[in-house]
Amino acid sequence: MNNNINSVKEITFWERKQDLADYPVYNPWSPVVPYRLEQDLFLDNASYLKLRSVSLAYDLSRGGTRTAFRNCTLYITGTNLLTISPFKGDDPELVNYNGIYNGYGLLNPKSLILGIRLGF
Repeated sequence: MNNNINSVKEITFWERKQDLADYPVYNPWSPVVPYRLEQDLFLDNASYLKLRSVSLAYDLSRGGTRTAFRNCTLYITGTNLLTISPFKGDDPELVNYNGIYNGYGLLNPKSLILGIRLGF
């Protein structure tokens, strides 16, 4: 039995296809050191595409609608509405500067703001 990175396959012999277990159980009597720095067992792709902020407004005074105000605008603003990422954790922005995700930190909250702007 060799103590190199190819021997790590020994710890996943029990997995079936489509088995999504995150941490494989390894043989404790094996001479293989399963959790080493040079392996990619716990690496995760933290790339992401995020819709940070979007606003939509409609000016009622210019749309042919008669209002009692000089300017009347309806608007909606959303923040942190969408994150597309293969990352398995909560949010890829919570990965620290060392590249380690430990699950700490507050998520960026999603918010919607509806409003009306009136001008007299």
